[in-house]
Amino acid sequence: MKRFLTALALGSLLVVLPVAYGTATEQSWTDPGVNKYQPNKNIPVTQHNKTKFAPASGKKITCGEFARVLADTTGVNTGDLGLKSENPITLETAAGAVLEVIKNKGIDIAAFSDPGELDDPLATAKKLGLVNNTDTDNQKRCLDIKTLEKIIDNLLLTLDFQEGKENSYGVSYMLTPQPQGYKLELMWGKKPSSGYEIKIKETLVKNNTLYVKYETSEPQPGAAYLTVITYPSDFKVIDIEQKPDRVVLVKENI
Repeated sequence: MKRFLTALALGSLLVVLPVAYGTATEQSWTDPGVNKYQPNKNIPVTQHNKTKFAPASGKKITCGEFARVLADTTGVNTGDLGLKSENPITLETAAGAVLEVIKNKGIDIAAFSDPGELDDPLATAKKLGLVNNTDTDNQKRCLDIKTLEKIIDNLLLTLDFQEGKENSYGVSYMLTPQPQGYKLELMWGKKPSSGYEIKIKETLVKNNTLYVKYETSEPQPGAAYLTVITYPSDFKVIDIEQKPDRVVLVKENI
């Protein structure tokens, strides 16, 4: 961000004041009152995260800047991710880095994965709702600020996915105690017609984290559906003794 000095004459006293200017985007990232990704207050201030990330408007995000945002928002040491260059970071590389952060936080990204699937970080990130189809039209394209914000929002949501919150696919969950276990319900929000469905395919409990594989389907072109408001949902009773600490949704059809 550029700065210049403005001189103000107050009587016989000459006062020199630093004045900052920049685009709205630059200011929104640097103003402590509105900076969306300022360092986590629960993270000890270190040399790495003591200042705020402030990309210039319209520029592509570099590998080093992306590592900085991950460190500041999650508290994970990103020094081992190899993201130190000033080259623009691609969506594919960003997805791989985010998955490493997810693993560092104790989430098993291999849950429900077939052999070889983890070789495609974008596909895995899409299953977890970290990126979606509109973001992955070109996996080699460089990240801009808008896409970075979406990825970070989805990452923080995945790390702390609470009941009633919607993931990037608009799916939320509820867990209700039952005489035997807990009732898991997935909801896909408000839809404009019939023909929308959501199905729980498989569940897995590991280290007190509940992993839920699900799939969704939409009305097919040319088919007849009722033009009524619907709220697609599905449920399953899970035989567990205590409520899991964390729920991770894994979308099957991406």
